[in-house]
Amino acid sequence: MHAPAQGLDHSLSPVDLPDPPVPLARPLRWTSLVIALAALTLALLNAHAIRGWSYTLPPNAVSVRVVGAAEAWYDLLDPIGLNRPVATMHGWWQSFKGLRWLSPLATPKHSLRALGDRACARPRAPAPPGCRDRRAAES
Repeated sequence: MHAPAQGLDHSLSPVDLPDPPVPLARPLRWTSLVIALAALTLALLNAHAIRGWSYTLPPNAVSVRVVGAAEAWYDLLDPIGLNRPVATMHGWWQSFKGLRWLSPLATPKHSLRALGDRACARPRAPAPPGCRDRRAAES
């Protein structure tokens, strides 16, 4: 029997990678370190998401403790400023959602057509270029 082939050339990866010239030193340690660093980064910068997730749990004795821990974690990170990036981005998003864009796709009250109709309806104001034809047709 032959020993199974090892290395990146013989893996099931859809990407064909050549074997490195020098074998990787301790690949399991490297992978574990990367996963731990990613988990730490997420825990530090996503306290709002952890807290929000805890609010969705069904009410019971365990979820009360989870919510308490999530709120304590959020409150612990708040004075350091780690919740500030999310709060700032959320504020930007809310102000962006509050903008009213003047476009044909907007609500009829705020559309360009409605604004044009109101401009044309003012008899004493000089008529905008597109209104002259409408005023003449209405007379």
